[in-house]
Amino acid sequence: MIRGKKPVWVTELAMKRIERLLELAEANKKTHAERSRRYVELARKIAERYNIKMSSAQKRKFCKRCSSYFTADNSKTRVAPKTKAIVRVCVACGFKKAYGGSS
Repeated sequence: MIRGKKPVWVTELAMKRIERLLELAEANKKTHAERSRRYVELARKIAERYNIKMSSAQKRKFCKRCSSYFTADNSKTRVAPKTKAIVRVCVACGFKKAYGGSS
């Protein structure tokens, strides 16, 4: 069975919800870490459900593996000496992600 595309208003609404959930995650990152993690999980589920790509700036704000929103307390950031890439390490799960730099 062939399915059609989703209406534009549906994807726009989903994008607004993703942005709002990430705003709430940022607002609650210090006081309610678990609530912040849940907001990130919901935003990722909405993006997956409606096939919406999050911007790179949005994706850099949370851990890909455990969905925890990054703060100075739960992440380590350093610059890789050879590639000059920014490497962010999640303290909660140990996941490493490198951004930028040359290969």
